[in-house]
Amino acid sequence: MSIHYIELAASALTPLTDGAIVYKGAETNLGGDDADDFDQVPTAGHGETIVSVDLSTLPPGTYKWVRASLTYQRYEIDYRYNNPPYAENVDLSGTSVVCWI
Repeated sequence: MSIHYIELAASALTPLTDGAIVYKGAETNLGGDDADDFDQVPTAGHGETIVSVDLSTLPPGTYKWVRASLTYQRYEIDYRYNNPPYAENVDLSGTSVVCWI
């Protein structure tokens, strides 16, 4: 898992990017529109720190909202379906989309 963007906002009506941007990861436009560059952003497993930020560098203020954009990966997977008596050892493939919010 990784994170692409963290912003602190004073209210729900604060326009996107008008809050205090805490972190913004790498982007690419190789596929067309701008997108997260998952190969360049820091990743972490369960219980690990993804990004550490010194909060004293942020503008003073009261922030009631945290906006975060988490990244995910998509995998092609092969699997076996086994549910006797309906089906036994049926080999299938599919797409797995992993996303944490």
